[in-house]
Amino acid sequence: MIEAATSLSEGDRGWLRHRHAELREWWEHRPAGTPECVVHGAWVGNVDRTAARPLLMDFKLVSVGPSEWDLVSTAVKMTTTGAVTEAEYAEFRETYGLCCSIRLGSGTADARG
Repeated sequence: MIEAATSLSEGDRGWLRHRHAELREWWEHRPAGTPECVVHGAWVGNVDRTAARPLLMDFKLVSVGPSEWDLVSTAVKMTTTGAVTEAEYAEFRETYGLCCSIRLGSGTADARG
């Protein structure tokens, strides 16, 4: 894809190649997460709490991956904008059924149990 892009300068192309190599290396050595399952982007707008149980909505971006991936959007809101408080994040995580927590920093996210 990088080589096929016609609007990139050689400098941009080099930067993208380097960043791609960094990310691929990180991906291959990423910390172990929870077992893979169906994930769908469980940010607060995709989960409705009913009297009986949480109800997942909006399945257009469903994929397979570690369950903690569903925490990323909400973790970003907590870490970067403060739109979600630490207490709200903990409640969301607990309601969703995940024992781990996503923390953002140093350009990457890590999952902590």
